This record gives sequence, structure tokens and C-alpha cells, in this order.
Amino acid sequence: MRRGLVTSLTLAALVAAFGCLATVDKDQLKQVDQQIKETRQTIARQKAERQQLQGNLKKIDTEIGKLSAELERLGRQQGEQQQQRQQLQQQLDKLRVESKAQQALLVKQLRAAYASGEDDYLKMLLNLQSLGEMERMMGYYQRFNDARLDQLKELKATKAQLQGTQQQLDRALARLASLSSQAKERQQSLAGQKQQRQGTIDKLSRQIQNQSSELEQLVGDRNALNQLIKEAERKARLRAGTQTLKGQEGKLAWPVDGRVQKLFGKNRAAGIEWKGVIINAAEGAKVKAVAGGTVVYADWVRGFGLLLVVQHGDGYMSLYGQNQALLRGVGDEVTAGEQIALVGRSGGQNEPGLYFEIRREGQAVDPARWCR
Repeated sequence: MRRGLVTSLTLAALVAAFGCLATVDKDQLKQVDQQIKETRQTIARQKAERQQLQGNLKKIDTEIGKLSAELERLGRQQGEQQQQRQQLQQQLDKLRVESKAQQALLVKQLRAAYASGEDDYLKMLLNLQSLGEMERMMGYYQRFNDARLDQLKELKATKAQLQGTQQQLDRALARLASLSSQAKERQQSLAGQKQQRQGTIDKLSRQIQNQSSELEQLVGDRNALNQLIKEAERKARLRAGTQTLKGQEGKLAWPVDGRVQKLFGKNRAAGIEWKGVIINAAEGAKVKAVAGGTVVYADWVRGFGLLLVVQHGDGYMSLYGQNQALLRGVGDEVTAGEQIALVGRSGGQNEPGLYFEIRREGQAVDPARWCR
């Protein structure tokens, strides 16, 4: 987050650091306001997207609920039809036993008749006392055999009917199983969609929270900037510098020995340009004032660490940032070449160095044009 301030919040910190200037840098203030506007638009867009996803979640939850109820209903139907199938199977088993018993009796009778032969049957008829008895006996045998055959036919028909009903139940069970399988697949698919959308919602919520924190910081920095500007203008009126940089272009010594790493005007981040330069130097090296003047600011500033600002008069100022220590305070008069700070890496920097900037009437100018 701290390094992120280089591209967004550092702009506000940068302006705050120059809050000691007598003139407000209007361009930088506009950039801060634009960032605030864009951040608010981003938050509004993310909230709208999150609301839409939450609406989709409601639909998914409703459909999952309906599918769960449908699965429960299908499960009950499967149980009922499975129970009916078991009852039919028991009836079929009973019919098979009865059918086998009837078939066994019929076979036994046929075998007995065959074993006795036609002579025995004829002898039995001849032994009867009258023709009426003979007719009754023949009718009895005929009805007995017919009844046995009818019973077998009835058993066979009942068995066929039960088998047909069993087949219908099997088809119904298969259909219910298919419907249950489809409902479960749909339920799993919806659960996956829900998990994915919930993940997106959680991500958006975190982004909204981060953006809101960033917006709060931007607004706070802008308010602090305005206060610093007012205070700077007041101090500038009280401390009119006695020396000036006017006419000193190309004649000033650099504030510290080292190599200029970051060049004035080069792109820094998020469309923001460098307003000064970074000079690589050993930690603890002496930082010297480039010209005489009055110290109007000496404190820590976000992004620039320990910062010291010297007013030179006629609207000129020089700024020295990222110091390890400040050796002069507000109100101190300094001369050209006087030690005012020690090189450091304050403000969250990874490498030691000095941030150096020159301003004229509130506008940053290229230090390379002034220092030799």
C-alpha cells in the first residue's frame, strides 16, 4: 500500500510537502481531485456489479431450493413404487408356487390315467350299475379336468398381468431415476455457479473496501494539503527571504555529491511526472543548501520522508527530501553550502538518496538548469 502511494496518494503527499509554497500548485490539486472522482466512479461501478451478482445469487438459491424439493418428491415416489414392486414380486412368487402345485397335480393325474390304461377306465365304467351312473362319472371326470385346466389358465393370466404391471413399475422407476439424476446434475451445476459468483462478490467487496480506504486517504490528504497551503502562505508572508536564486541559473552547486538517478519531467507513475530529481548518495552524506535563505518547513511528509524547504525570496524555494536527519528547523537562516541535513532513505525508500527540487512562483523547474 505504501508503494502504491507513489502513483496515487503520493501526489497528495507531494503537494502537502510543498504546502510551504506561497502559491498553490493548481495542476497537482486538479490531479488529486480527478483521482478522487475516478475512485468514486470505480466504487459505484463495483457496487452496481456486486448488487447484480447478489441478485443472480438469489435466483440461483431459489432454483436450488425448488430442485431440492423436487428431488425429495421424486425420492418419495421412488420409495413408494419400489415398495409396490416388492409386493408384486411377492404375489408373483406365490403364483409361481401355486402354478407349480397345480401343474404337479395335473401331471400326477395324467400319469395315473396313463398307468391304469384304457382297460381299467373301461372296467370302471362297465362296473357301474346303470347308464346314468356312467354318464355322471364321465361328466365328473370331464369337469374335474376342465376345472384343473381353467385354474391353470387363470393362474397364467394373473401371472402375465402381474408381470405387465411389474414392467410398468420398472419403467416408472427408471424414469424417476433419470429425472433424479438430471435434477442432481442441475443442482450441482447451480452450486458451482453459486460458488463462482460468491467468489466474485467477495473479491468485489475486498476491492470496494480497498478503494474506499484509498478514497478516504485521498480526501484526507487533500484536506491536509489545503491546511498546509494556508499555513505556508502565512509563514511565507512572515518570512520573506533575503536572498534569491534569480540570475543564478547554471551557477549553483548540487546539494550532495552523487549521480542523478530520476530526471525532472520523466514519467513517474499514473501520468504523474517527476517534479524534481533523485540523487544517489551514501547514507549519512552531508546535504547542503544550494543558496542562502530561510527554512520554512522541516518535518516528515508521506512519500518523501523527512523534508526540509528553504525559501530564497522572489518566489524561489528549494526542497530536500528522504533525509536521515534534519539539522535545521523552521525559521533558521542558512547560507549557500551550509549543511542542513543527512542523506537517508526515509519515507519508505529502499535505497539511500536525496530528493531535490527547485520551485519558482509555485512551479517546479528543472534543477539541472540551475546546478552545475
